[in-house]
Amino acid sequence: MRYQTITPDNRIVNHTAFGRRLRRFLRKADQRALLPRGATWRTDGAWMLADALEHWSRGRLKVVCLCRPDGRIEHVAAVDTEAHVFIDGDGIAAPVELMAKMALLRRAPNLVVRELVAADARAAGLPYLEDVALELAMRLLRRFARYRADLLALGGDSGLLTAIGYPDFSLGQARAAARRQVCPDAAAYA
Repeated sequence: MRYQTITPDNRIVNHTAFGRRLRRFLRKADQRALLPRGATWRTDGAWMLADALEHWSRGRLKVVCLCRPDGRIEHVAAVDTEAHVFIDGDGIAAPVELMAKMALLRRAPNLVVRELVAADARAAGLPYLEDVALELAMRLLRRFARYRADLLALGGDSGLLTAIGYPDFSLGQARAAARRQVCPDAAAYA
């Protein structure tokens, strides 16, 4: 399954419901207002976004950085090591898709994934505001409560929601049928 593709005009297209919705969510003025002026979730806000995603997932996702061979940090993302997917401001990506995006769009080929060490990130000048990361995590919890982090790699809405389970309407249907038997006019209100 492809999670993300790059169009000929260098636009990123998400192929998962969560990826598309996360991207739209981050583009809204409310979320952009959390960042310092001129920053975006793809660049300067990447560390805060990855940290917020780790909080949202209750620790399933981990914060990692993509480094050049000399150790210089190029990007920060959240990773699900079991599903082998990365999540950043562009949505969900397989490792090869993320590396292709970094090589083509950011001119940063041959990156190495490693655990993000806060001291290294600060030394590299990556901005991090804990209150922004925590506020974003709370907003993610409110907006994406129905998604489960362990199912994000499955793709579309049904894959994401099936394991959670849709509400069982059979009990409500049985009650409505019982009301209709007692009072035939109740069908219009059932």
